[in-house]
This record gives sequence, C-alpha cells and structure tokens, in this order.
Amino acid sequence: MYPPKKDRDVQEPENEKVIRGSHQGFIENLDSNINLIRQRIRNSQLMIKYYELGMESNKNVAIIYMNNLANP
Repeated sequence: MYPPKKDRDVQEPENEKVIRGSHQGFIENLDSNINLIRQRIRNSQLMIKYYELGMESNKNVAIIYMNNLANP
C-alpha cells in the first residue's frame, strides 16, 4: 500500500522565471490546474470535458477549449 500523495501548492515555477505574465505554474492536481485556467479566462465560452483514460491507470484528463473558437 502506498502512502497518500500530498499535493503541492501552486507557486512560481523555479526553472522558468518570468518578468511579465503569470507567476503561477501547473501542478499534478487536475482540479487546481483547471481553477488556475478559470481564474485567467473568465468567459462563458470556456468549455471543459472530462475523460478517464487507461485500462489500468484510470487517469483523469480534461479537454479545455473555447466553444466559439474550436471547430466542432
């Protein structure tokens, strides 16, 4: 049995310093990453579709797109 995984906090990436722009980077937690995107893009056209991939790993993934810009 593996110990429970502790999630990291959202923080500035150490290996990619920026002067202008966001000082936050994605982490391993899908929900935290989606919340970062929702904070930056406040638009009713932002669509998120969730999927579960893999026969054994059952990884959760999300497809994020602008409904008015994406080709159906």
